[in-house]
Amino acid sequence: MPVGFLSDSQAREYARFNGELTPDQLARYFHLDDTDRTFVATLRGDHNRLGVAVQLGSLRMLGIFLEDPGQVPASALRFTARQLSLPEPEELIAEYAHSEGRWRHAPRIRQQYGYRTFTDPGVGFRLNRFLYVLCWTGSDRIKLPPFSTERPPGC
Repeated sequence: MPVGFLSDSQAREYARFNGELTPDQLARYFHLDDTDRTFVATLRGDHNRLGVAVQLGSLRMLGIFLEDPGQVPASALRFTARQLSLPEPEELIAEYAHSEGRWRHAPRIRQQYGYRTFTDPGVGFRLNRFLYVLCWTGSDRIKLPPFSTERPPGC
């Protein structure tokens, strides 16, 4: 994803957790409802159950699957493990992060919850159409820099 419009600090923080989460954030993104618990219960092994639950919360909050699920804040890990009645979450998430099976969970989560990627047929087109309409019908306009007769570097 192009991030040229972001500042350096924004680009570093993009799609990452920045510190511990507040109780409101934990309740909003990492709470497991009955549907989540049923889905997680279908997995074998406590490390897989915890890992998928953490990935689900991370996906809800950040919009991405974590490359390293061990990077989730400790508060989110403990909150999720408490809901699943799992002891020693640090050891379980480390085991999950090193397992090969975790790569198979993202497609299962997408299928279960209806998440789609930009490469799915029609998704990119609909997003582009939405943004095009938003640009032409919204009140926001692009602000161009003042006109200059200087040539940009490299021309």
